[in-house]
Amino acid sequence: MVDLAALNPKLFNSWRGMLERCNNPNHVRYHRYGGRGVSVCTRWRKFKNFLEDMGPTWKEGLTIERMNNSGNYEPGNCTWESQMGQMRNYCLNHSVDTPKGDMLLVDASEVSRIHRTTLYSRIKAGWPTEHLFMKPKFGNRVS
Repeated sequence: MVDLAALNPKLFNSWRGMLERCNNPNHVRYHRYGGRGVSVCTRWRKFKNFLEDMGPTWKEGLTIERMNNSGNYEPGNCTWESQMGQMRNYCLNHSVDTPKGDMLLVDASEVSRIHRTTLYSRIKAGWPTEHLFMKPKFGNRVS
């Protein structure tokens, strides 16, 4: 018998992580997956089937993405995506008013070169739009 996990350990780890997020209440991200009703389809509970369906399109550096963020892990709702691509579908990502017009938080972060968590923290703290993209001035710092 062939050890399918040994053929592609990174793909196997992606599959195992998907199952853990949806089925293990002790998993650190369970509340965002299984805890809110996201599940893995019956077919994909076997790695062989997951490998058959998703393996041919997998590439190094990509992670599994649910196209409908509220949908389940199943054929037709999953694809492989980069981390930046995943951020565009992230449930906390939202539109931000920028000097260049409305854009997703992740895109505003990329354009402004201000980390997305910094922008998100500023928004949550109630910063006015005109101050969101200000960069601190360190030249006048007193030692």
